[in-house]
Amino acid sequence: MYPKIAFLAVVLLGPGILLAQPLKPAKESGGEFVLRPIIPLTKFVGITPVEGGADENSAVALEKSELSHLVIGFRRSNLSNEDGPQFIKITTTLTGRDGDVYDKITQYAFTFAKEATPDSDETRMRWYAQQILPFGFVSRRKIDSVDVHIDSLLDWGVVKVSVMPDEEYTKYSHRFATQRTWYYRAKGKRWETAFFLGIPKVLYDTEKEDSVSYGNASAMLRFFFLDGETGSRYPVNIGIGTFGVSTPIDVSKSGGGFAISLFLDIVQLINTNFHVNLGNRFNGGLEVTPFFPVNHRARLLVNIRIGISP
Repeated sequence: MYPKIAFLAVVLLGPGILLAQPLKPAKESGGEFVLRPIIPLTKFVGITPVEGGADENSAVALEKSELSHLVIGFRRSNLSNEDGPQFIKITTTLTGRDGDVYDKITQYAFTFAKEATPDSDETRMRWYAQQILPFGFVSRRKIDSVDVHIDSLLDWGVVKVSVMPDEEYTKYSHRFATQRTWYYRAKGKRWETAFFLGIPKVLYDTEKEDSVSYGNASAMLRFFFLDGETGSRYPVNIGIGTFGVSTPIDVSKSGGGFAISLFLDIVQLINTNFHVNLGNRFNGGLEVTPFFPVNHRARLLVNIRIGISP
């Protein structure tokens, strides 16, 4: 009676039963058939040549060429024949510096305990393939490892590689294994520029006896240096542009002029040290500015300012 039930279960449930017991009917236990549990991924799944960070804040920064060589490896010697085939889903998520996901790639593979000889390994692989994927193509190479597929990489974008048991098979199991996830960051150029509009408030003027109308706006092309591991902007940057004007293009005899800015960006300081993302469009902090007004003496100003990149 029980072999007939086992055969019917295979027909109805297909690959789920094969996952649990690929070579013979499931074991009888108290009148029920018991499925074997999924093997924990920590036992046989790893990534090379560099293991990534546990979260985005600890992402390991690698050159783009290094990221293209990431490989998910299966430690097949840690599996036994009783474990049967293990079905793996690999998801690679690519995120830009702005936090938006711009690509998501899914790959599938299965692996099993290593056989005594290459020929018997090949035979076992083909047997599993015929039972589970009768119309699919199975790569001998992917039984041991799978290259992480990445189509494109943005400067300082985040690469998240997640490995989990394929849910199409684990949904028949009594237990789910915890997924393994690694985070990487794609290294890029070490500096960048952005145009910022700002509202400065002068705190100190070395030539205050030479009265100048400071206006209420400034427009600066700012140069930012980037951290070599995170790609985040350093909180100190340099800018050049107009200052002391009513509008960004209003340079007149009333006091507007040109300035060089050395700026301590408190917003970026918070982003970097507290792992929050207030965005790169906003800034605010303390500014030291050599200022060259029209028809007035040059001077050094100390300001506070807030700004936005349009």
